[in-house]
Amino acid sequence: MHLTKDEVLKELERLQHDFEEKKVEVKCLESRGEFDIGGKKIKLQKGSVLQIPFWIAYMLHKEGLVEYDFLKKFNLSSVHFLTEKEKTKKALQPIDPFFYIIAKKTIEEFKEQKTISFRELERLEIELRELMTLRLNKVINMGTKSKNITSTIRNLTVEEKWLYNIVADAVEKWKIMVG
Repeated sequence: MHLTKDEVLKELERLQHDFEEKKVEVKCLESRGEFDIGGKKIKLQKGSVLQIPFWIAYMLHKEGLVEYDFLKKFNLSSVHFLTEKEKTKKALQPIDPFFYIIAKKTIEEFKEQKTISFRELERLEIELRELMTLRLNKVINMGTKSKNITSTIRNLTVEEKWLYNIVADAVEKWKIMVG
C-alpha cells in the first residue's frame, strides 16, 4: 500500500477535524445574548460552564469570552512525566487520543501569547520530540507483530492508530509475499 503525500495530509486533516468537533468544557467570562456561530446557537452566561466543540471554544477564547483549561494541562513537567513513563515501561502508555493535536495547539498558543519563556518553549519542544520518538518506535514495533493487540491499541492516539494500521497492513502483505 503506497500512500501519496496528499493522501497522508488529507487523513491528518480529517483527524484534525475530528478533534475540532470534540466537545470541550469552557467557562464563560462574559454574558452575551444568543448568537449564531458556524450554524450553532450559543448563549453565554458569565460564570457558567458549557460543553461546546473545540473550534467554537477556540474562537470564543481568542475573543476573551471564555476560558478553557484542558490545554493548561500540557506543560513541560507533564510532557516530561509522560516521557519518563514511556522510557521506563515496555508497553505503550495511555495518553489522550488527541495528544499531538493538543500539543500543537498549545505550542501555537504559547508562541502567539508569549506565555512561557523562549528557553522553556525550546525545552518543551525537545521533550515532546523525545516522547514522539519513543512512542513512534513502539507503534512501529507493534505494527510488525500480529494485528489487533486490543489492550495496547486503546493507548494509541488517533494519529498513532492510523500509522499502526498502515504498518500492520504492510507487514501482513509482506509476510504473505515472502512466506
